Amino acid sequence: MWALRYNGTATIYSLDYRTPAGNWITPVQPISSNENDIWAFKAYEDGKALLIDGNSNVFQFNGTSWLNLGIWRDGGFSYGLDIDAYGNVWASGIGGAAKRNVKTGVWQRYRITNSSQIDYWVEDISIDDQGNVWMTGNGGPGVGGFQSLMVLDGQVLIMRTMAWDILSLPHR
Repeated sequence: MWALRYNGTATIYSLDYRTPAGNWITPVQPISSNENDIWAFKAYEDGKALLIDGNSNVFQFNGTSWLNLGIWRDGGFSYGLDIDAYGNVWASGIGGAAKRNVKTGVWQRYRITNSSQIDYWVEDISIDDQGNVWMTGNGGPGVGGFQSLMVLDGQVLIMRTMAWDILSLPHR
């Protein structure tokens, strides 16, 4: 379990995790130009985590230290993070979504201009047990929905969109 905790020092708070034995650990904090500015966070496995700061800089805690994985796109407003079975890190926010290739360290952007993505704002991202990437977005006024990227061996094959239009629903 991870938590933001006040530690009584000049730092506003620290990002700590609790071990299965119940001990709180305060690891070295991630280096960021926006100290204590966490826009998205994902805990996974035992004591591992991902976070994005206010400049869309992605960090990965490997159990002992924070690694800087780079900026997935310029600007703020990042909303989601996940990691797939291959170790590729996925990020989302204003401007779409992106995957950081674990082997090359290169970020591949997915946005309206190079995919059939539903929206410019990808508010959440999650990866299911089959490796499919699920995203939420807004398809326009009154239209919401979510999409899945079908992924095989780490490669995106097809994008499916499921949407609804609340403006055409019967109103009571």
